Amino acid sequence: MAIQPVTPTDTEPAGTGSHSVAHAGGGREEEERLVRYILLAMCVCVPLLVGFWVGLVALAVTIAAVGYAAPLLMAIVIGVLAGAFFGAWVGFVLYSRSVD
Repeated sequence: MAIQPVTPTDTEPAGTGSHSVAHAGGGREEEERLVRYILLAMCVCVPLLVGFWVGLVALAVTIAAVGYAAPLLMAIVIGVLAGAFFGAWVGFVLYSRSVD
């Protein structure tokens, strides 16, 4: 038993005919607004989370009585990564709420 290939009935690619669907997304201005929301939220979240992680690690290092250099550098890096992630998330959520 051989499998027969399915022949397409319509030779035109989807969306190129007279029945094409309009683009559901916004224009360039809305994309730029989204980027502005995300960058603004990241500019707020990165320093906040860096401060949070540095404070948390500094407290732990003080209690443990070990060196400060490596753990605080690690806290700064983790704070920047967390701030970038949560800043992008918050910016997108705020933008989507303003669009809806």
